[in-house]
Amino acid sequence: TFFPVNSAGGVSVGSFSRNEITERNESVNVFLSSTHVINSDVNFSWILGAQAESFNYTSFGGSSQDFTNPFVGDLRIFGNAEAANESPGLFRQQQRKSAGYTVLNAELFGQVYLEATGRYELPSTLSSPVFYPSASAGWVFTNNLQSNAISFGKLRASYGEVGIEPVPYANLTTFGAFDRSSSWGDGLNAATYGNPYARSSRAGNPDLQPERVREFEIGGDFRFFNDLVNLGATYYSRTTKGALLAIDLAPSTGFGDVWRNAGEISNKGLEIDAGIRLVKSRGLEWRIDANFSQNRNIVESLSGVQSIFLNGFTGTSSRVVEGEPFGTLWGGKWARDNGGNFVLDENGFPTVAAEEGILGDPNPQWRGGIGTNLSYKGITFSAQFETFQGASMWAGTQGVLNYFGISQESANEFTTTEELRTVDGRTVAAGTLVRGNVQDFGAGNVLLDSEWYTGIGGGFGPVGEQYVVDGSWTKLREVSVGYEIPTSLIEKAKLTSASVSLTGRNLFIWSPFDGNDPETNLTGASRGRGLDYFNNPGMGSYMLTVRLGF
Repeated sequence: TFFPVNSAGGVSVGSFSRNEITERNESVNVFLSSTHVINSDVNFSWILGAQAESFNYTSFGGSSQDFTNPFVGDLRIFGNAEAANESPGLFRQQQRKSAGYTVLNAELFGQVYLEATGRYELPSTLSSPVFYPSASAGWVFTNNLQSNAISFGKLRASYGEVGIEPVPYANLTTFGAFDRSSSWGDGLNAATYGNPYARSSRAGNPDLQPERVREFEIGGDFRFFNDLVNLGATYYSRTTKGALLAIDLAPSTGFGDVWRNAGEISNKGLEIDAGIRLVKSRGLEWRIDANFSQNRNIVESLSGVQSIFLNGFTGTSSRVVEGEPFGTLWGGKWARDNGGNFVLDENGFPTVAAEEGILGDPNPQWRGGIGTNLSYKGITFSAQFETFQGASMWAGTQGVLNYFGISQESANEFTTTEELRTVDGRTVAAGTLVRGNVQDFGAGNVLLDSEWYTGIGGGFGPVGEQYVVDGSWTKLREVSVGYEIPTSLIEKAKLTSASVSLTGRNLFIWSPFDGNDPETNLTGASRGRGLDYFNNPGMGSYMLTVRLGF
């Protein structure tokens, strides 16, 4: 990236940066497999394998600011700045893993299916090897059942364990050319001033184990009336033991934090999918399919830690809190009495609680979808709706717009019909033209004016509770229309097939959330969730597809 001298903004003094990234992944897999048929009722197969993997990552580069020679032209190199304005950098990371595994499958009497697996591995991020087992069983009970009502039926159950490794080098206290700075004044760029080695602010933990996930599920798949109706249902129970979390340490330890197997998290849920073929006759086919899922997530233990920050801001954040769902929203709250009522000041306004706490749950109570597929003589139509219900979301954008007085809420103008008090103790007479809103917190109407929105009622105030709102949504996720051109119309062009389709995604949204798309999240696909702070809206798209076969 190059900005010559006299560029706009903060790079007017000239800026050059360059970063070269090299990533190399190597994998070796060796396995033996065999199938054995005992008789017409019993057969089994097995796989025995070994695996070795290596991951290498290097990032090398830096930046120069405030050019000493402003006339660099195409000579874009490091060194065209004083040492304090140079920041070269080198980062290397290497991981290795070796593993052995086995898979055993068996089929009994054409209706019972069994599978067992085991994997023994040693990653470089751990000091000792780990073993992950799994097993599953299925029974197609309709193979010997003559029934017009049930055309297919299968019962299934499974258990499995998987692991999530620690981040590289979390089991070691590392040393390197770390920058140094204090709370006051400029920092010292270590790479510029001779690469002085220092100890990392993160302590190593040689006792780390993988984050182990154990899951048990049972379910069934069914089809009725010659496959006219299908139904699938699954119940699962998933427990995460030793969840890997970065735990803050007291400054007196000489470290800032340390990775630990600090959490236990449980998930229990139900998933259902169903479909029905409404019409299948004379070239016309019409299906409707739907799905429903519900998950209950609880952080069972945090090893005595009250909460752990995931993502967000110091005012409102997504956290891991013991006894609460993962990613729960946390921040400043209003003070309340034992009955849940606001503790008011002498002007009739709520007061700030002494401690922060839980503001809401960003996880949905349930989610689902319904779609339809219709085809008739080469013409196809499909549509899909999705819904996400019962989740809370922090409307940070709304809070900031209120603070600056540029939201619809804070821009409201009206003439008072009664005498009103303000948060700073002023009295506004009836018949006064004001800007703001009227609200009753429990002691009569009060005026929410600029003093409220730039103070405890705004987005930069000490309370985030008033901006935690319903983040539910329903979307028209996709609509597609297509046409398969008859062969008689394309054979002269020497085509064997031809089709055209038009598809639209994320076309409409229905939501009580007043802002951008509540499906988006400030920190993207991260552990933190339910955060809105000037997020970009979800992307809508249209796609025209033409397929030709020769």
